[in-house]
Amino acid sequence: MKKLICVVGMTAMLGMAALAAAPMTMSGYIMDSKCTNEGVQNGKYAGPDLGTMKGNVECVRKCLQQGSDAVLVADPSGEVFKIANMKKVVALSGEHVVLTGTLENGTLTVLTIKKSKTKLAAAGQ
Repeated sequence: MKKLICVVGMTAMLGMAALAAAPMTMSGYIMDSKCTNEGVQNGKYAGPDLGTMKGNVECVRKCLQQGSDAVLVADPSGEVFKIANMKKVVALSGEHVVLTGTLENGTLTVLTIKKSKTKLAAAGQ
């Protein structure tokens, strides 16, 4: 009976591990939710002109310091993802990045992040 309980318990733990979000790699701009939310339609960034926002490191950092949340505006779709562990991305706010993370309920937990070597156009450009 103890072996059966042990086997059932191990199977359940393995099943839960399989349900955990698998890491994925994404690219886009680390932006602030205040400015980004003003242009979100159907979960995607549609304007105002993202061209004036992306890469504006000073503006994004200022909004983050004032309490705005960090988000990723993903390439090329413009889809906006909340970032769970904001401290991990603050140093690259306003920059085009490549990151690896897990996505759960629309929120991205960043595992690794680095500045991108290329800048891709976002949605609406």
